[in-house]
Amino acid sequence: MTVQEAFDQLTKLLLPPYGAEEARSIARIALEDGFGWKQPYGSLKLDEKQIERLFAMATRLQAHEP
Repeated sequence: MTVQEAFDQLTKLLLPPYGAEEARSIARIALEDGFGWKQPYGSLKLDEKQIERLFAMATRLQAHEP
């Protein structure tokens, strides 16, 4: 999975509780603050541990009411 794909999936997961604009903003912050990745993301690949960490973060964010 690339960082761009991770951003897209994370945004999609956060849409229901947060709405489109807020979901994109939160996904961007998660990638920048959590991993140091800044846009444009390009084709940088995530390893399995990074993917697990990112989606653990997404699960926590989904459970948090806006």
